[in-house]
Amino acid sequence: MIDVEDFDWALPGYMDSTQLYDGGGILIWHIDENIISQNIATNTVNANNKLRGVDLEEADGSQDIGQSYGQFTPASGSEYGNPLDFWFMENNSPIYKNRFDESSYPNSNSNSGAKSFVSIRNFSSRSPRMTADVEFGALGIRPVELLKKDFNNGNGTIITIDSVIVIYFPDKIYMFHTNGNSLISASNGNLAAVSINDVAFTRLSQESIFIAATGFRTLYSWLLSDENHDVVYETIVTTATTLTHEISSSPAIFRESGKIIIAVGDKEGYLRFFDSTLTTVDSMRFFSEPLLSFTIKSKNEVYAVSKNSVASLAKSLQISLIDPKPVLYYITDRKGDFIVLVDRIKKEVLTFSVDLSRVHSQQTLQVENIAGVAVADINADGTNDIIINGSNFLYAINKFGNIIERFPISARNTYSFNGNPLIIDLDSDTSPDLLVTISTGSLYAFSNNVEIKNAFPFQISNNPIHSYAIAQLNGNKVLLSIDERGLLTAYEIQSAFVSSYNMWTQAWSDPQRSGIVLPSPYEVYRANELMPKQRAYNWPNPVTTQTTNIRYYLEEQADVTIKIYNLAGELVTTLYDKGEGGTDNEVVWNVKDIQTGIYIAHIEAKSSATTATTTIKIAVVK
Repeated sequence: MIDVEDFDWALPGYMDSTQLYDGGGILIWHIDENIISQNIATNTVNANNKLRGVDLEEADGSQDIGQSYGQFTPASGSEYGNPLDFWFMENNSPIYKNRFDESSYPNSNSNSGAKSFVSIRNFSSRSPRMTADVEFGALGIRPVELLKKDFNNGNGTIITIDSVIVIYFPDKIYMFHTNGNSLISASNGNLAAVSINDVAFTRLSQESIFIAATGFRTLYSWLLSDENHDVVYETIVTTATTLTHEISSSPAIFRESGKIIIAVGDKEGYLRFFDSTLTTVDSMRFFSEPLLSFTIKSKNEVYAVSKNSVASLAKSLQISLIDPKPVLYYITDRKGDFIVLVDRIKKEVLTFSVDLSRVHSQQTLQVENIAGVAVADINADGTNDIIINGSNFLYAINKFGNIIERFPISARNTYSFNGNPLIIDLDSDTSPDLLVTISTGSLYAFSNNVEIKNAFPFQISNNPIHSYAIAQLNGNKVLLSIDERGLLTAYEIQSAFVSSYNMWTQAWSDPQRSGIVLPSPYEVYRANELMPKQRAYNWPNPVTTQTTNIRYYLEEQADVTIKIYNLAGELVTTLYDKGEGGTDNEVVWNVKDIQTGIYIAHIEAKSSATTATTTIKIAVVK
C-alpha cells in the first residue's frame, strides 16, 4: 500500500465483464498491540497466521490474505484479497450479515476470545463516502470515557469509597470522582508528589476526606474539605512526620472515641498510633523484629504478625514466614470469628481461632504463585470463605481448609489469573459473583456456581491489569482498572450498587486498611439433620490419582468413622475424623495400594445428641 502511485489500485478488486470496477468498501483491521510489541524486534508481527499483530478482518469470513495456495487449488488468487473482503451492504458472501460484532464471522472479539464490545452495523452501499453505525459497549455495560486517563506509570493502585477514587503510585497520589472530574482544585487530580509505599483513606462526612500514606520513615496525612458543597475539596491540610525507625507495614485508619487514629508498624516491632495531626498518642511493642502486618478494630483489639510470630494483646504463636507483606485478616463470621494469615511466597494459608489457642487449618496450595486474596461468602451459605488467586487456579476454601464445592477454577489455555479477586453482586440478583482478570487484560466473571456470566469475558485493556476495583456511579456499579502501562479505564455496569452484597470491591477488605472482614450478608445454611445424605460424596470420582477426598457436612460437631468395603463385603480400611459443625468436612483416603474396583464407604457421625449414617460409592481406576 505504500509502494504504489495510486493507493486505490493496491486494494482488492478487478474489472468485471462489463468493464465496471468491482471493488471498494470499508476495511476493518484488528490491531493487537501485545503481539506487535512481542514480535516487532524480530520482524515477525504477522508470522503466525492465527495470531497476527495486524489482521485484516475479511468480510467474506475466509482468512485468505497471507496464505499460500497452489495455482490450481480452489482458493488460488484469493490470498491477494478479493472484492468480498470489503464490508458493504450488497456483499453477497454466503455468511455476510452486514454487521461486525461478537457473533459475526469474523467477529470483534480479542485474540484471547474476550469480548471487545465493538459493534459496527448497517454498512452502506459502496460509494466514495460510506457510513456505518459504530457502537462500543454491551447491554448493561458501557465505557465511561471521562474516566479514561493515561498516567504513563504502570504501578498504580486503586482504592475507592462510593464515588471517590484514590489512585496512588510510588511518587504520586490522585483523586477523582467516578464522573471523571478531579476532586481537588488541580484539574489533573494530583493531590501530592511524594515518595510513598502504601495509602489508606476514609470519608469523615460528605464534605470531608482523610488520607494517610507511608514512606520509608515518613508518615503523611491530608485532611480535605469541601466547604461550598460543589464536590471539589478546595481546602487541604497536609501534615508529615518523620519516625525514628523505618515503617514496616501499611497504614490503617480507625476511630477511637470519635477521633481519627492512624496506626503503623515499624522495624522495631512496635505498633505506633497517631492522631489526625500526626501527633503520637500511643505505642505498643509486639515483637523484637519488624511488625509486617496487622488488623485493628480498636487499640484493645489488635492482631499483628512478624516473620516468626502471630500475636494478639494476650497471646502469641510461633510461625515461620517468608512473605515481607503477609496477608492478615480478622474474619467476622456468623459461625465464629477467625483469623486468616497468607504467606504468598510459601503459598501457605493458615487459619486460627481468635484467642490463638487453635490452628484450624494450615496448608500449602499447589499453585504457581499466590497473586491475590479475598475473603467473602462465595457460596452464599452465611459463612465467609477465603478466595485465593493462585495464577493457574482460583481456590476457595473454608476456615478449616476444605475446598468450596465446584472449586478450584482452572485458568484456560496459556493464560493466568492476575490480581485480587473481587466478590460482588454483579447483576443485582443477590447472588455473589467472582471477578478476576487474566494476563491478557481480559476480565472474567463467574457466578457462585462457577459458570461464566453473560457478556464475559471482555477486554478491558491490551495489557495485564495492575489494579482494579468497584465504585459507584449514578447509583450503579462502575469497574475501574489500571493496567501495567498506567492506563485507567472504567466501565459502568447497569446494576444497582448495594454495599452489603459487594463484599470485596478492591485489593483489601476496606480502604481504611483495617484488615477487618464483615459478616456475610446471607442467611446461615441450616440442615434439619446431623449429616445430610446429599452433602456426602467423594472427589475426584472416579479416582485416578493416589488420593480422594471424602466430604460430608455436619450440622454440629461429631466423631466420624468411615469404613470402606469392597463389593465382596470385606473391610478395606477405616478412617477417623473429628468433624466440625456447620461446615463441610473432608477426610483423605490414600488409594495407592488399592486395586481398581468399586468400593462402598459407610460414614457414621456421632454427636453428643444423635447419630447419623450414610453410604457412598467410590470408583478406583488405575
